[in-house]
Amino acid sequence: MSDQNPYAPPRAEVRDPPSAPDTGELASRKLRFVGAVIDSVISLLVTVPLGMFTGYWRDALAGNVDYADAFTIGIASFLAFVALHGKLLAKHGQTIGKRLVGTRIVNADDEQLPDFGKLLALRYGVVSLVSLIPAVGSFFALVDVLLILRADRRCVHDHIAGTKVVNA
Repeated sequence: MSDQNPYAPPRAEVRDPPSAPDTGELASRKLRFVGAVIDSVISLLVTVPLGMFTGYWRDALAGNVDYADAFTIGIASFLAFVALHGKLLAKHGQTIGKRLVGTRIVNADDEQLPDFGKLLALRYGVVSLVSLIPAVGSFFALVDVLLILRADRRCVHDHIAGTKVVNA
C-alpha cells in the first residue's frame, strides 16, 4: 500500500507574480500644467476660427445656444485634436504639449504605451462628451483637474483610462 493520501491538498508552493517595477518618475504638476496650456492654446487656434466661421460664437454670445451645433463643434474639435496629436499619441503617448515639456502617458499598471483606441475613447473621449453636458460638464472638468493635487497626481481622466503621466 502507498503512503500518499489521494485526498491530501497539493504541496506546490504558490507565489504571486512579481509586480511591475515602478520605473517611470511621475511628471511634476508644473510640467503637466504647462503641457496642458500648450495643448489648449493649440486647440484654441483651431476651435476659435471654426466657431467664428460657422457662426456658433456669434449665436452663443447672443444667447442663442443650439446644443446640436455645440455637439457638432465638439465633434469637429475632437477630430481636429486627433489630427493634431494622433500620431504622437499612438507612437509615443504624447501630445504636442507633452512632447515639448518632456512627459508622456503610460498605463498605470505596467508603464507601457497605452492602446491608441483606449487612449482616445477613455482618456479624451469620455471627458469631451461629459464636458458638453450643461452645468455637469463644468463641475466634472473642475474635479478632473483638481485631482492632480493628490499624491498619485492622477486626474479623473487618468483613472478612467488607467493611465498616468511620467517624465519621458
